[in-house]
Amino acid sequence: MSDTPSQSAHSPIADLSYRTYDGPLRTHYVRWWVIARASLRLAMKKRGYWPLVALASFPYLMVGIMLYISKRTGMAGMLTAMGGDLYQNAFFAAYSWSLFSVFLLALLTGNAAIAGDTRANALQVYLSKPITKLDYLVGKWAGLFITVASASLIPATVLYLFVLGLYYQDGFLGEHPALILQAIAVSVLPGVLHTSVLLGFSAVAKTPRVAAALYAAFYFALGPISQITAGILGQAGHTQQAALASRMSMSGILSEVAMHVLDAKPMPGRFGGQHGLSQLPEPPLLPIVLTLAGLVLAGLAIARARVRAVEVVRG
Repeated sequence: MSDTPSQSAHSPIADLSYRTYDGPLRTHYVRWWVIARASLRLAMKKRGYWPLVALASFPYLMVGIMLYISKRTGMAGMLTAMGGDLYQNAFFAAYSWSLFSVFLLALLTGNAAIAGDTRANALQVYLSKPITKLDYLVGKWAGLFITVASASLIPATVLYLFVLGLYYQDGFLGEHPALILQAIAVSVLPGVLHTSVLLGFSAVAKTPRVAAALYAAFYFALGPISQITAGILGQAGHTQQAALASRMSMSGILSEVAMHVLDAKPMPGRFGGQHGLSQLPEPPLLPIVLTLAGLVLAGLAIARARVRAVEVVRG
């Protein structure tokens, strides 16, 4: 046996001190996706997520059945009661009927977007290097937007493919070459509006429940306020201003913009018959679009101003 000591006895002692990370680094342009992906996973695990997705998709199923019956019987029914194109009215009907379900989905999945991190004191972790405030906000916005917009976009795309197959031989594609683009543009509108405004409320609130309560109060208060204001203006003879005021709610703004994008005709009684509101003329589109843009920008600005790595104490 050799008296030579083993090689392991003379091996150097491993350095167990702190070592900097030397693995692959993701570029700044994809760091937000880490936040978005986490938000998506959390949203899909929430109780009630899939039932609300199914509820938001149900109007598109009903409109598909109505179009199938119309194809077989030759009767369009309520979809063309106010005139206009059958297909454009069909997409608008499915879209408008799904708006409240999409709102509930946004409320369920977005109330904790920022408020949950605030309650858990997780902003210091998120906003540490290399995640910046912009990465955090873009990731939160993208995660909630994908969650909400997909509830409208996927069923709208399926409905379009169904209509394309059902009416292809009737010249549907040649008569409506841009309908798929119109349907996509309309489908993402609720996602843009709800995501932006809800992020603002979630950034202001300290807990998800408070954020949900604030946004629900804001959503439900705008409807009666807009209708009462429209009724007062209508009785005073200001029909144009009354028509504009009657659309100044979350669902009214989304419906009015979508109706113009799809070039559809409203269904009877869409804004109710009280104070003669159903007889009001169509309002100008520009103020409604500006209101939509203002709500989106206001929500994003509030979220950007409120998100901080540390709590600022003002004396």
